[in-house]
Amino acid sequence: MYDFLDTVLSRRGKFLEILLKILLWMKASAAINSIAEIKMKKDSYAKWGIEHGMYVLGAKTPYEYFQKLKLYSMKQISHLVKQDFLLITSTHDHFVPLSHFHKQSQKLKNVRSFTGRIFTTHEHAENHVGFGNVPLVVNVIINWIKMHTCEVQKDASGIT
Repeated sequence: MYDFLDTVLSRRGKFLEILLKILLWMKASAAINSIAEIKMKKDSYAKWGIEHGMYVLGAKTPYEYFQKLKLYSMKQISHLVKQDFLLITSTHDHFVPLSHFHKQSQKLKNVRSFTGRIFTTHEHAENHVGFGNVPLVVNVIINWIKMHTCEVQKDASGIT
């Protein structure tokens, strides 16, 4: 995932995304907690996402949850990645915007090799993590690992 905070905030509309980013920058915890509570009362998906995220990250408030999400970002470190890299996504992921695939792929400037794969409706794998055609997704991952494991073994042995 390119940036967890951007991912979470992007799913509630541009206005709310910008507002919450400004409030986070201002450290306006009371305002963020109030907005989150209102949103959670009206939207069961937001309620589950925030409550589950708070549980997973050990946050006591929505504000603390959003602050902790900032720690999970590839924005500032993507250029440091030097190994083989497989990046997968789906065309209609309900959680991770497709734009993050493109942002991440552009920022991986120093990887040894890059493989990008976007799963589609035609493949019945267009949902989050390719749900709908999990065997296809798993096969792509396994084949990529096998291909790159063989390359690493060849490099280590000096065989070309």
